[in-house]
Amino acid sequence: MGFKPIFLAVNGNGKGVPIVASSEVIFSWGAEHIGRNQFQTAYNIRLARKNTIVWESSWNKTEEQRCVYTGPTLLSGGRYVWTLQIKDKEGNLSESVSAHFICAKQEPWTATWIKASNHPRSAVRYFRKEFQVRADLIEACLFVCGIGLHEVWLNGEKQDQAVLQPAHSNYSKHCYYVTLPIEPHILSEKENCLGIILADGWRRNYGPTINEKRLKREISFFGEPQLIAELLLRYSNGTVETVPTDTSWCVGEGAIRSSHLFDGERYDASYQNRWNLCGFSVEQYDFSPAMEAGTKIGVLKPQIIPPILEHKRYTPISKHFLTPTSVIFDFGVNLSGYAAVQLLENVPKGSELKLLYSELLDENGDSMTATQRGAASEDVLYTGEYGLGVKEWTPSFTYHGFRYIRLTASEDVVTKIQICAIQIHSNIDKFSDFRSGSAILDRIYQMCYQTELDNVHSIATDCPQRDERMGWLNDATVRFESMPYFFQIAPFFHKILGDIQAEQHESGAITDTAPYVLGNFPADPVCSSFLIAAEQAYLHEGSMESIRQYYKAFQAWDSFLKENSTNGIVNLANFGDWASPSDCCGEGDDLECVSRLPITEGIDLEKRRSRVTPGLLLSTGYRYLNCRLLKRFAELLYNKEDVAYYSSEMTMVQKAFLNKWWNQKTGIVGTGSQGCQAFALWLEIIPVEYRALVAERLHDAVVEVGNRITTGNLTTRYLLETLSKYGYVEDAWKLITRESYPSLGYMIQNGATTVWERFELKKESHMNSHNHPMYASVLKWYYQYMAGLAPIEAGWKVFSVSPVYPNSLSYVQASVETAYGTVEVKWEKRYGKMILTVNVPFGTEANVVANGSLKCVGSGFHVFSWNYCES
Repeated sequence: MGFKPIFLAVNGNGKGVPIVASSEVIFSWGAEHIGRNQFQTAYNIRLARKNTIVWESSWNKTEEQRCVYTGPTLLSGGRYVWTLQIKDKEGNLSESVSAHFICAKQEPWTATWIKASNHPRSAVRYFRKEFQVRADLIEACLFVCGIGLHEVWLNGEKQDQAVLQPAHSNYSKHCYYVTLPIEPHILSEKENCLGIILADGWRRNYGPTINEKRLKREISFFGEPQLIAELLLRYSNGTVETVPTDTSWCVGEGAIRSSHLFDGERYDASYQNRWNLCGFSVEQYDFSPAMEAGTKIGVLKPQIIPPILEHKRYTPISKHFLTPTSVIFDFGVNLSGYAAVQLLENVPKGSELKLLYSELLDENGDSMTATQRGAASEDVLYTGEYGLGVKEWTPSFTYHGFRYIRLTASEDVVTKIQICAIQIHSNIDKFSDFRSGSAILDRIYQMCYQTELDNVHSIATDCPQRDERMGWLNDATVRFESMPYFFQIAPFFHKILGDIQAEQHESGAITDTAPYVLGNFPADPVCSSFLIAAEQAYLHEGSMESIRQYYKAFQAWDSFLKENSTNGIVNLANFGDWASPSDCCGEGDDLECVSRLPITEGIDLEKRRSRVTPGLLLSTGYRYLNCRLLKRFAELLYNKEDVAYYSSEMTMVQKAFLNKWWNQKTGIVGTGSQGCQAFALWLEIIPVEYRALVAERLHDAVVEVGNRITTGNLTTRYLLETLSKYGYVEDAWKLITRESYPSLGYMIQNGATTVWERFELKKESHMNSHNHPMYASVLKWYYQYMAGLAPIEAGWKVFSVSPVYPNSLSYVQASVETAYGTVEVKWEKRYGKMILTVNVPFGTEANVVANGSLKCVGSGFHVFSWNYCES
């Protein structure tokens, strides 16, 4: 019986050609098998380099679909091929399947950080170095980090498909370098030219919102852009040469005249000067020797997360002329990325093209840029003697959030331009899917998914369009439980945890954003995202790396919260259940919602705190969650002493929470708001025997306000989940399919293709993003309740299938890509029966609830049906 391994991954990364830091290499895989109740009984891995086997695992008899590498030290820049074969329960052999990876740098750097002697803000500098290679070159690899952002060229050809490299971090603590394999055949035995363009990027991203004067503090990772690179050349006799950055490199200017991450790029094709080719005259074009940077920079780490890539292209669905020299293109969806421009005919030399990006149009059909806030969001192009000098132009060091582009050019030029939009995001999306028999349900799903795609750019941003784009940790508390269903998150979350730890104070306090720019220090206690990221990486992808590495940091954050508690009640709160419908917001001192922290530095925020759900209730509840997670982590790390400690802390915090906010007789939690009731139920902090009563009060809280939500960025997701879990799925259905204010459907009724920051439709610039993923976290409800899918054991080794069935919905189909293979579920009401089908991947088990009964099944395709009558 034929079958084959699938989803081969190294250290949790199966995208493209993974980069591996050689300290620990873990191979993992899934498999396709047409048989039922099948599982692995043995595996064999062969690791080869240059067609030579360097290590073999031998046949290991185990069901575990992972293997820790135990072979010789891997070579820097080495390209390795691992070939896997497995056996099923009958001993049948699978096909052999192979995958590649590249080893990051192992030896100390010989290169030095360099910079230009003159590099004003927003300027772009071009670095170059000519070098020679021998004829017997067999391998080449470039290790490079340009902060803020870099772009690599070799002999006139761009070398990296990725954009916005390297990954964003706090450069004063650690910098990520890119490992870029170079094909030896493109190098000449004579002269070669390595060129690297360097722009500000995140390194000094000044603007109206982000600056030291407004924030009244220095941003620790701001400074002059600088570059380090080392080209490794390996020859057939084993010798190695390097081409490192040093003061022998030259630096000057080129066609990108300026670039700002938020404001846009200025490109002048008349400056195309063949700077990245041999024979270039450095004297003619005022290139001068580079300088040693001298500025203290953090530790260099290999960038192992999948890079940001160009993905889907959008052609305009319509266009209209505002004037003879200005045309608006509508791309039909709000996205993050930039324009790709082509000239259709000869365009006069020196022509100017302006591209203004916006999410919205005003009443006159013109660009409405208020939601960009301080971001100019404009790219400007000047044509040279031969047009743009490239077949297709895209910016190199900026990106925008937009649906519309206004092109402005002279009347004889504006009609000669072809334009499309390119979406960019970190390459972490999985082959997961959801669809149903409800048009509004599916529209909301697509809107939420698009919003999440638009907000993963090496950090999990809050928005892609305005002068912010930060990794907000309060929003992430709910997002991080949703994202694993459709994103490959283990390496991505591990990187984010490193960003958080880099900002952590010796007191244990973390910051509201990481890397830290906006927000408070200490962070709002609702930022359990710090621990949730590690939990989800383990639960969804079986990765223990984050739990092991950041366990002490998690403990320190909890200790800080304990130190800032009185009798078990955390006494810090700020954002709380943020940005609920406007009539549910306000300071609400009597509800203990007032901040014990200063308002976000440098920003005059509206009153967006909930006045119906106390902030301290949330802070204390999330500390209870932290203790529960730490207890679980301690169990996984076999730390019995910590298990006992966090069990005790859970009991203490639970008692304090219930004594302060829970009425045992009435079932009311806090104020009895939807947020209070749903949060307490979701936490499972209420004693089991009383949860049905608390859920009934939640139902009352929904009905009393006419089946609309009163919740904010955190508890909206919990509201849908707890209603569904405790038997009120019809309430959840009414809320999710509601199309009047306030609801996600209301956004769609007003033309939204991505989720808004607020439920209100506003024209103002203040807190009015139209591409904000915090409410997109409801996608977890889609998968866990509508499709019924949730992991039980690490990596989906065992998972549950327990859908809910709204009366008005007849069909749901969903799939989730896991480390073992794709889980698929479909349910439909047809011919008086409920039919539930489940496809269970090789080597896994599913606990299926069908017609109220639990059935445990192994791999393969399973059908369950029973008589069904609508209630």
